[in-house]
Amino acid sequence: MRVFAGPNGSGKSTIFRMIEEHYDVGHYINPDEIEKELSATQRYNIGPFGLTDCSEKEFSSFSQNHSIRNKASKDGYTIDLRFDPHTNYIYNLNTGANSYEASLLSDFLRQKLVREGKKLSFETVMSHSSKLEILDFAKRNGYKVYLYFICTESHELNIDRVKQRVEQGGHDVSESKIKERYYKTLQQLRAAVSRTYRAFLWDNSTTEAKLILSIEQGTEVTVEHDWIPNWIADYLL
Repeated sequence: MRVFAGPNGSGKSTIFRMIEEHYDVGHYINPDEIEKELSATQRYNIGPFGLTDCSEKEFSSFSQNHSIRNKASKDGYTIDLRFDPHTNYIYNLNTGANSYEASLLSDFLRQKLVREGKKLSFETVMSHSSKLEILDFAKRNGYKVYLYFICTESHELNIDRVKQRVEQGGHDVSESKIKERYYKTLQQLRAAVSRTYRAFLWDNSTTEAKLILSIEQGTEVTVEHDWIPNWIADYLL
C-alpha cells in the first residue's frame, strides 16, 4: 500500500505521478477526484476497483455508522450516498457533493480493497489520527506500507499553491483550513513514519520537489539531501 500524504497544496499528486511511472501503484484513490466526479455527475463508478461481494446493505451500514457523519453535521453538511449493486455506482442523492462524502467513500474503498488483498494507493491530507488507523489496519492484514510525505516550509506557501490550483480549475480549500490542517498534519508525521515499511519525505517549497530523507521500518534514516527543512527538524527528528 502506497500512501501519499501532506497538507493541502503540498504537491501530493505531483509526487504520485512521479512514483506511478516507476512502480505498480495498484488501485488509486484520490478523495479530491471522487468529490469532483460526484459534484459533476451525482454518481461515482466503483466498478473499476474490482470489488467482490459488495452490497447495498453493506455500504449503507458503513455509511450510517461512520464517525465522519458527526463532523459533517457539525460543519453543516449532509452525507447522502447510496450504492446500487446493479450498476456499481455510488449515487449522491443531495444537490451537491462535499468533501465529507468523498472522504467516507474513500475510506469504504480502502477498507474493501485491503480486506480483499488488492494493491492500492491513496492520497490524504492526514490531518486526523483516523488516518493512522488505516495504516494499522493494512499492516494487520499483511500489507507493507510505503509513505510518501510531501510538505513545504510554511502554510503561507500552501495557501498560494491552492490559489494557483483554483485559477487553473482545481478545487478550493479555505485559507483557515489550510493553515489548521498544515500543523495538524505535521503533528501526525512521527506516528505515521513509525508505522511504515518505508517512508520517503519530500520538500516541495521550491520549483522542484526534493527527496530529503528515506526511512526504513520507522528507524533507519538515510539522508538524501544536504539540506534539512525546518518542518522535518521540528516534527520528526
